[in-house]
Amino acid sequence: MERHRGHCRPGCPLRDTGDALGLTRGIASRPQATWRCRRWITPTTGEPTVSTVLPGEDRRRHFDHFTEDPDEGRLSGSFGTLPPGSCDHSDLLAPAYYLQVHDYRIRTATVADLDEARAVMLDTVYRDFGSGYVPRWHADIIDPTSFYVFPPRHTLLVAVDEDGTVAATAALDARGPAHPPNPRWLAERYPSGETAQLRRVYTRPEHRRRGLARQLVDSLLDFARADGDYRSVYLHAYPHSPGAMGLWQALGKVVCDEREDVPGGGSGAVHFEIPLV
Repeated sequence: MERHRGHCRPGCPLRDTGDALGLTRGIASRPQATWRCRRWITPTTGEPTVSTVLPGEDRRRHFDHFTEDPDEGRLSGSFGTLPPGSCDHSDLLAPAYYLQVHDYRIRTATVADLDEARAVMLDTVYRDFGSGYVPRWHADIIDPTSFYVFPPRHTLLVAVDEDGTVAATAALDARGPAHPPNPRWLAERYPSGETAQLRRVYTRPEHRRRGLARQLVDSLLDFARADGDYRSVYLHAYPHSPGAMGLWQALGKVVCDEREDVPGGGSGAVHFEIPLV
């Protein structure tokens, strides 16, 4: 719990108590997490609460118990009272990818979801990417049934809000990166059939920064592991895609940055591998 002790001022009663806040080591030591004061919490009453700590605010309460629920993608805990003279430890309590404000359900897309899922994807390629619909790149958006619903090793997931609206999408298929347009060595490293490629991880703007993309990707990784025949997980992203680079850098490693590794900058795509185990 070095991060905890490092945040305490001299004289704080919690400075040298090890796991004084009950923070799990995985969260406390996650270097890529963005720690925030605004957080989703579930007190012992079971009622959801959003707590905001303003700069300089003297907070006299903290989590007695604090856990990460990877299935729900949220943090939960119960309130306690800090001893007199304690620091405000609230900045330790919530990494950005686990922030959640509304309830969502992650599930495999049904036939009834496909129109809304298609709309999320098309809105993204027009609004965020500026490319619009390009048939050779986006055929799966128009026909998700053939690409993701029927093939048994493929899947399309959706995040559905409390009103039943599709807020985000994420897909996986067994097609590796093709050459061209991708570098030949990349296509050889990630062959079709052995590579789970993540695609269409898109979230509507009004639902962003609530951990949906991370939850969807975690579910896709579970799907790939359960398949048993995938040897690697690959994806590509573009630096101008809102929030994409931070997410993928947190989850995996860059194997090719076309801006630096391809003569002329290639397409500008950044290629990632995500650990499967």
